[in-house]
Amino acid sequence: RKVAPLGATLPDDAGLQKAKAAPTASAWAPTAPAEPAAEPAPPAPVVGSAAPTAPAALSEPTPVAALAATPAPALEAELAVVLAAPAAAAAAEADLAAPPLLEAPPHEPAPLVAEVAGVVEPAISGNEHASALRRRLVQMGEVFAIEVAPGDVEAGLAGAAIAGKGPLKLLALQAEALAAGKPPVLRDGMPIFVNMVKTTLEHFDDVAAASRALSDAGYSPVPHLPASRFATVEEGQSTARSLAGVGAKQLLVLGGNDIQDRLDACAYPSGARGLVAAELATLKDAGFHTIGLAGHPDGHPGLGWDTAATSAVLLEKARPLLEAGLNVLVATQFCFDARKLVRWLERTRLALQGLQEEISSSVEIPGRVSFCIGLPGPTPRKKLERIAKICEVPSLFISSAFEIADADHDGVLSWEEFQGAVEMLRLSRRSQSKLMSLYQRHTDGNGLLHPEEFAGLLVEDAVAPEATRSKTSIFAAQEGAPAPQGAVVSGPSAFVDDSKTAGGGAGAGNGDSIVWPEELVLALAAYCEQEGVPSAEVRLHFFPFGGLARTFELLSKLQDGSWPKLSQDSAEAIAASN
Repeated sequence: RKVAPLGATLPDDAGLQKAKAAPTASAWAPTAPAEPAAEPAPPAPVVGSAAPTAPAALSEPTPVAALAATPAPALEAELAVVLAAPAAAAAAEADLAAPPLLEAPPHEPAPLVAEVAGVVEPAISGNEHASALRRRLVQMGEVFAIEVAPGDVEAGLAGAAIAGKGPLKLLALQAEALAAGKPPVLRDGMPIFVNMVKTTLEHFDDVAAASRALSDAGYSPVPHLPASRFATVEEGQSTARSLAGVGAKQLLVLGGNDIQDRLDACAYPSGARGLVAAELATLKDAGFHTIGLAGHPDGHPGLGWDTAATSAVLLEKARPLLEAGLNVLVATQFCFDARKLVRWLERTRLALQGLQEEISSSVEIPGRVSFCIGLPGPTPRKKLERIAKICEVPSLFISSAFEIADADHDGVLSWEEFQGAVEMLRLSRRSQSKLMSLYQRHTDGNGLLHPEEFAGLLVEDAVAPEATRSKTSIFAAQEGAPAPQGAVVSGPSAFVDDSKTAGGGAGAGNGDSIVWPEELVLALAAYCEQEGVPSAEVRLHFFPFGGLARTFELLSKLQDGSWPKLSQDSAEAIAASN
């Protein structure tokens, strides 16, 4: 396998056996490379200020049912992204296509961000650190979210496969595990998100039926509520009440993937922001306590991947909800760059902490904030690449940055490999001595980096003090973002449909490797452990692109501590054999 990472010159691994050794001062080249010029920092968004001008509405996912009925050869044409020019400056807001909402179960309320803002830096040994990381990983496997299409909840619901044909549905997979004497993957009361991706108002009947089945089974349904589906305010209000009537206490409020085509016919032409503003009292009276908003670690393509503009829109949407005492769940688009993801999470937590502190001075009990980090479940690589392309998510690190940097693919990084990947990893702003220090702080006793140590290194760099960065805004402009192409983009919900992944999905079993989100999970666990983040505040949220069965397998392994593999696991196995 040949890998050519951007900006890095790595040795050809054909017939090459490299020497693995810890770096020393003499390992440095005599002349340091010139530091890249710092990009101008965008102004930090001011809490309470108006959001920057944005397209009228950024699109939501392509309907799942339409994709399920589309033959494979025609799928690309059906899902082709129509790139439109940004809307005029008079646009009311950017309704970001978001993955689903997650909120803490009633027995474990999500804490205020302000309550966990302190940095925790325990002085522990390498083995103790690995044990703490494993405990955090297991904890994250017990507190998570997953998204399904209405027909993927159980057989017999609209859109579900005929019993005995196709992959097992969500509730059937849970029942199968229990019947086999295995621990349950899904926990009582956990939120399960239900797509509303068809463009017809009647599709809410399918969403309501799936939500009722989940509620009856002891879970917390979280239906989608796209604003574009409603021609009248009465339709929006009655739909929200009917969803509350089937057990939903949380909603994912979106603009809708067809909002731009329905500006004249939609009761809420400004999308999710308009629906929330107009129906805030309705939502509270119906009993909803949490509303999800979109987070985009890569920035939204409709805003030119500008993370400052995207995050300013997020803050503006969060303000009225928090002031009304409703909880806000920031649910993210999936992202393959672990360092960028953690950096976005750190900065967004700080920004929302500031907003909460401001609101708490005038509101007796403001809403709480939590995060749901979107991740792809195990998925055939070719399919994941296609989904990333359609969703316009940068995919350089689709498998992991570690895999690209590990030139000889032996599972560890030497100092030479790390040096070769510095530009690709965007660490070149550090001086040589600081780079060496960063590397050595995370290496094992042999001076090498294993995957979890590399993930810890990325986390340290992502949350480093602002003084060590080339940008000073709390939200930095996107690093290495592609040129903006338009605002019509599919979201992850368009691909969460097991009917398209029967048999493992396109290419599975024919040499197409299955990508597991190991580096992303390791980095998020390392960040949460380092910062002392309560489990209810930052959670994993899986999109089962490769099928529910594969995602259940990942979750089972995460819960029993057998995945991801840590270097300590191998050391303990060797010690036990001796």
